[in-house]
Amino acid sequence: MIQKVSLCVLVLMVSSVFCAPGVKLKGNSMMIKLVKDAVVSFVQQNAALNFDDMTEMQELGNETYTYNLINTELASVDFNGAAKITALYPRTLAFHTTTLTIVLSGTYQVRLADSIVEDGPFTITFSDSNVVTHIELTNVNDFLAATATNCLIVTKPGVLDVDGLSPGHLKSLKYTVEQNLNSNSLNTVMCSTLRTYLGQSVNTFFTTRLGGLPIISTIKMDASLYGQPIVGRNSLQVAVSGKCYPGNDSSISYPYLRTALHDFTSSDQMLKVMVGKYTIETLL
Repeated sequence: MIQKVSLCVLVLMVSSVFCAPGVKLKGNSMMIKLVKDAVVSFVQQNAALNFDDMTEMQELGNETYTYNLINTELASVDFNGAAKITALYPRTLAFHTTTLTIVLSGTYQVRLADSIVEDGPFTITFSDSNVVTHIELTNVNDFLAATATNCLIVTKPGVLDVDGLSPGHLKSLKYTVEQNLNSNSLNTVMCSTLRTYLGQSVNTFFTTRLGGLPIISTIKMDASLYGQPIVGRNSLQVAVSGKCYPGNDSSISYPYLRTALHDFTSSDQMLKVMVGKYTIETLL
């Protein structure tokens, strides 16, 4: 009975813990697509930007008007299917796209002294923006962690859309947008949020989605037990030797030495170690 239980543990563990097939992220199109889709989906669904109210004073005719952009928020962010993730040596992912579209919305006000002359909703669209963010992967207690670091966003001038505003006021409102939502200011605000959400999305992917993916099934193994399994209270330790190789290329094999597996106090702990070990050894 012990041998049968041991073999079950072996089948679950060998391909992830001790098979380091050397398949780096940039060479694993399935992994890239899964990570990219998870990141893009997470950012598009959860991204939020915070803007302070923006104010400019402009002369029109013989009067001085105040132009306000208030309650500005992110209406949508769309990578337009062209976002990419590339692995950079030694353990950095570069998340980048040249087709990012950012749409902001809010309320504009045109004031003369204390009176509101015009007001209404506005949208500003920044199309085909260039974005690159670096994500550092680290090994934290045998679990993979991601931290978004460097970020750069280069945008074209935003296109302002308002209804029913006179040409003079529209020109001044566009000037307010240009002064307050230029590439530099948007880069600062957007990158801060993008770094946060990219880091969260990659970590969420690793901790919640990775365990349910059929990644392990792509690795085949030939292995055998050596020695007697060690059975402890709520734990089992086995030792194995053999080889493993990618499931789609049986001509490539990766030998590993005889090594005792860890003790696992629960199947949940075993799964976490299995996923963490496999991911770290495969991606880093």
